[in-house]
Amino acid sequence: TIDNVTILDNSQNAFSFINDSQVSLTNSTVIINNVAVTNQIGVNVVNTDNVYIDNVKVINNFDGFSFNNSTDIVIQNSIAEDNDNYGYRYFNGSQNIIFDNDIAIN
Repeated sequence: TIDNVTILDNSQNAFSFINDSQVSLTNSTVIINNVAVTNQIGVNVVNTDNVYIDNVKVINNFDGFSFNNSTDIVIQNSIAEDNDNYGYRYFNGSQNIIFDNDIAIN
């Protein structure tokens, strides 16, 4: 469980969960300012199941949230804003639920 984290101006993926299970990310913010952003992802989830994301903000990344080959993901009360490519990006997943989120200028 990751709770109440703020990451500013990082040059890599802020949160990466790879080959994992039972992940919880809550009340956190990822904001990139004044950094050359290329292929940077606010929250990157790969080959991971049972992910719960609540009240997470991803702002000014390349992709906000990215999910690859992952299942049983719940995203709620979260914001993807001003990301260069996608706010939410999915590859090969299933049983994913997204509700009560804001997506702006992605």
